[in-house]
Amino acid sequence: MKSRGACVCFLMVALTMSSVGCSSGSKQIADASPAGDGPIADAGSERVADAPASGADAGKDIAPAGAPEVATLCPGIDPWGYDSPFVAGPTPFPDGVQLLVASGDPYVMVVTDSDLYWANKGTIHRVTLGDSVDKVLLDRSSTDNNFNNLAVDATTLYFTEGGLYQPYRVAKMPLDGSSAPVTLGGNISPWYVALAGDYVYFYDANFEEIDRVPSAGGTVTTLVRNVDPDSFVLANGHIYFTDQVTPVQDSLLSISLDAQASSSVDGGTDGGTSGLVTLASNNAGISGPAFDGGDLFYLDGGNVLKMPAGGGTATAFQSQQSATPMGPIAAGGGQVYWATGSQTCNNIVRAATDGSGQTTIVHALESPWKFALNATHLFIMTGSQQILRVPR
Repeated sequence: MKSRGACVCFLMVALTMSSVGCSSGSKQIADASPAGDGPIADAGSERVADAPASGADAGKDIAPAGAPEVATLCPGIDPWGYDSPFVAGPTPFPDGVQLLVASGDPYVMVVTDSDLYWANKGTIHRVTLGDSVDKVLLDRSSTDNNFNNLAVDATTLYFTEGGLYQPYRVAKMPLDGSSAPVTLGGNISPWYVALAGDYVYFYDANFEEIDRVPSAGGTVTTLVRNVDPDSFVLANGHIYFTDQVTPVQDSLLSISLDAQASSSVDGGTDGGTSGLVTLASNNAGISGPAFDGGDLFYLDGGNVLKMPAGGGTATAFQSQQSATPMGPIAAGGGQVYWATGSQTCNNIVRAATDGSGQTTIVHALESPWKFALNATHLFIMTGSQQILRVPR
């Protein structure tokens, strides 16, 4: 597996990463919740946002005569080379898009049917979806540590915090933030976090290993070593993730949730990768995966691929709606979502999990790079570090 080099160097990168306006699809986490979804009509050509204009019309779509201007979802690049944010105006956005988090540099998010939880470098927030009120649940901005990921169950918010100033590491607290967090375990640089059964699974970047700890607290167990995930999805009794296994090869990998890494103490000679299965690999870049209905969905270059979660032959969706390489993907409730177009101005496509019914549900959106789903909406994090949602 690829190496991060010195742990201290990685930690410094981790502590500063969330402040960068990023339009990459890497590190995406797609949360999927089953739902019964109604049809959503495709927007017509008159809804397509035009290229950014200059002067008084900058950042606006060209509206029909006599109609108000509508802010474009693709305002372009600012003078410093970052994705420009857009702002809510007096008229609705195209395609039913709603701006939930306009500022604050969100870096990670997770959603339920009632709330959006998001974090930037030093604060964790909850947005109540009924009224869009944003509340800070935990403020650690004075520590210079870094929140890296979030997960939720019915009562509890789990998160990872890394840094040099007594970080919480892998921790939990009530969904409403009514009591102080409790540390469960981990080291000074935990990243992804996900839940299954009575365990919390996380990636420890300091030791380049995937670990688990009981959600009630207890002993940390290592599942696999010498890995460096770009994603982290729990489904079907496994963790699925992508990784760069050589300088020119990316792979989609899986490890069982009850795996246990070998070590020199117990005679292991495989470097801690026993039980690790390679499901797919190439030299063009793999991103995802997402899971729904027993299948994995991932991106291989510009192709959307479907594979049985237990492994097997991958099949590509046949379409002119090619994916943005290394872009986001999400699946749930019998539907799959991905971005298509250039790296800076993308459409978002919805299809059934068999690839049929491909429909553009958002036109010309600025650098979508993370997706999350609840029963009614697709949530989108953009390169300008804003969070939007659109009806599914």
